[in-house]
Amino acid sequence: MRFAVLWQYYFGTTSTPQLQVNLVWKSRFSVSNVVYIVIRYCTLAVICVDISFMLRAEWSDQICRSFLFGEMILSTVVVILGDLILIFRVWILYGRSKRLLYFVVPLIVAEIIAMTIVGVYTIVPLKHYVHVGPILGGCYSLGLDSLLLRDLVF
Repeated sequence: MRFAVLWQYYFGTTSTPQLQVNLVWKSRFSVSNVVYIVIRYCTLAVICVDISFMLRAEWSDQICRSFLFGEMILSTVVVILGDLILIFRVWILYGRSKRLLYFVVPLIVAEIIAMTIVGVYTIVPLKHYVHVGPILGGCYSLGLDSLLLRDLVF
């Protein structure tokens, strides 16, 4: 799956380089351009770190847990930055309405809180990881806590 994401990212970047140069790099820098650049290259960094980590074999359980927390934080940042660009565009389309901001900003805060809670409560119960070996490296959990599984069953 991670290689498919990397391939899609590579294809999307290499298929429109002239547009990116003209619309982003040759225009004057603005907040939206800076956020676009951060999202574009932060996402690439997250994908590459994720792939390089998952291809390595034999990590300790503590390193696996730290990696999962780091991945949760970075992916939350990338998603929130993408949301901010979309909200910024909608805000401009609606004439920079303060009422819209009063509605949307709490939603973004709620999203950040929800993503953090889900990430933490998904990672914390994971105690032991299995390391499959050189063919399938990375960290794979042996299971979830029974309380978490009970909460997931409707």
